[in-house]
Amino acid sequence: MNKHATIIIIAVAVVGILGYWLATNQQLETQEFCIQVITRAQNPKTDEIRDFPTPCDVPEGWDVLPPEQIDSLGVVPVLE
Repeated sequence: MNKHATIIIIAVAVVGILGYWLATNQQLETQEFCIQVITRAQNPKTDEIRDFPTPCDVPEGWDVLPPEQIDSLGVVPVLE
């Protein structure tokens, strides 16, 4: 193998490794971490109450219910 082909192979490998590292690093920075705790929320449009596995799973527009309100409802919603 000649010198130019070796340099090209090394350059392609370095660029590939660097691209992979940058993509992985960016995913870690944008990844959302959420505590695993059942979160009860209510859809204000339909008054539906549902339990979600984490606070991050509560859909946008839903209201997370505080513990004192949960106890007074006496409703057992379906865990999604």
